[in-house]
Amino acid sequence: MLLELRMIDQQFSSSYLTEVYKKAPPPTPEEPNFLVLTFPSLITAIVKSLTSLVSSIAETIGAALQSVYVVFRYLLYAILGTIQAIFAALWGLSHVADSERSAARPE
Repeated sequence: MLLELRMIDQQFSSSYLTEVYKKAPPPTPEEPNFLVLTFPSLITAIVKSLTSLVSSIAETIGAALQSVYVVFRYLLYAILGTIQAIFAALWGLSHVADSERSAARPE
């Protein structure tokens, strides 16, 4: 069994396939290329894997952009909240100052 597997492995090794390809007659202009004719499923698999790769990259970029959007949105909320708190504090201080001035005035 092991000997049979070794023979099969040797038969289909890359050097054996290279020799077979070299012995094959060159394709004529009327007939398609030998590799395309022999391995259409390989080409289909390559196209499908490339399509899957592009889809995965697009999904990754979309998720990254969504994360950046969320981070910037909350950063903007924090900045606007800080500005609002500063104006509220200034408004409150101005009212305190007004009430102290009015209390200090003699009537």
